[in-house]
Amino acid sequence: MKPKSRVLITGVSGFTGRWLVAQLRKGPPLHLAGLGRSADTGLNLDSYTACDVRRAGPLADAVARAQPEFVFHLAGCNAFHPAKEIEAVNVQGFEHLLAALVAIKPSRPIRLLTIGSAAELGRQGAAQLPVTEDAACEPESAYGRSKWSVTRRVLTCDVPFEVDVLVARTFNLAGPGLDRRLALGHFVEQIAAFQRGEIDALCCGRLDTRRDYVDVRDAVAAYAALVERGRPGQIYNVCSGSSHSLREILDTMLGLAGVRPTIVADGSQPRAGDLADVYGSLARLKGAIGWRPTTPLNQSLADMLAAGCQ
Repeated sequence: MKPKSRVLITGVSGFTGRWLVAQLRKGPPLHLAGLGRSADTGLNLDSYTACDVRRAGPLADAVARAQPEFVFHLAGCNAFHPAKEIEAVNVQGFEHLLAALVAIKPSRPIRLLTIGSAAELGRQGAAQLPVTEDAACEPESAYGRSKWSVTRRVLTCDVPFEVDVLVARTFNLAGPGLDRRLALGHFVEQIAAFQRGEIDALCCGRLDTRRDYVDVRDAVAAYAALVERGRPGQIYNVCSGSSHSLREILDTMLGLAGVRPTIVADGSQPRAGDLADVYGSLARLKGAIGWRPTTPLNQSLADMLAAGCQ
């Protein structure tokens, strides 16, 4: 992006938003505006507005003040929220953002990167590995359906001409500050508690599933390049191109932490829709922007432990 470009980040106070701000501040000076639901962020922003994307009027006012040329749409509900809230934030919130961007009547199309998810795939989409962006999607969760709804809208070019939209379909993120409700974040939380002598055993779910993990710092570098050079109306997998089992990851984390607690794992049968293995192809992203992940998973895990076990 050129110096002084005007950038808007929704959901800026979240896990990914904080790393994206740090990434963008490495480059030329930009005018960074942020939207989030917290009262303040403490981030290096030029402006910040506390705003809920479900509220169309306040969102439109905030976008009008920001006058962005580039938008990173990170705001969203994850799978831990009720289905109605997921729909309202992820789908209706996206529609409110589009309307707000159109309303400022830009002189040229605004570049908008919205974040998708591997949860869009479902069993059918992940049937052939590695998963490409052309895989047929039949999501089986409310979260996956909400993300697919937005992606499908972009793919059909059913978006206003004032906005150039593209999708970063991000697989599983790793890195310092990850939500403690997610498996890797929960591992960190429990390892720290074990080191403090607060628990005697680590409790976890199934450890045999394999997933594609990409470091959040690599992901935001991809986002920054895609918002400039990605092709509108396209999906780009943001992934590592390989998978690791949760058992492998937990063993690595315990080794890095130098502890050997008792592991209490849930031995229940897989739930409907659970997938044994999922990993993506990064060929399209590499071809478009020359990106590939540079942070080894072991480094991501070590950094998570260093941040969470102080």
